[in-house]
Amino acid sequence: MRRKAYEDARDAIIAQAEDLALMIEELKCKMEEYYDERSEKWQESEKGEAWQDVINDLETAYDSANDLVDIPEFPEAG
Repeated sequence: MRRKAYEDARDAIIAQAEDLALMIEELKCKMEEYYDERSEKWQESEKGEAWQDVINDLETAYDSANDLVDIPEFPEAG
């Protein structure tokens, strides 16, 4: 029974993490597109640098969400 509950919870977490990673990646891509469409002057401005900081934070969040997919399977008895 514990194995089933663990596997069900693991599968749910992995599915949620995959969905989260996808949403983060989509947002990051849209933000990068917006950033790339701005002038070099804007990119080097305080606003542009702040925008780039958020893009970098989204990359970190994406990596963290993907790390959740590596939850180990229920250990075998023995």
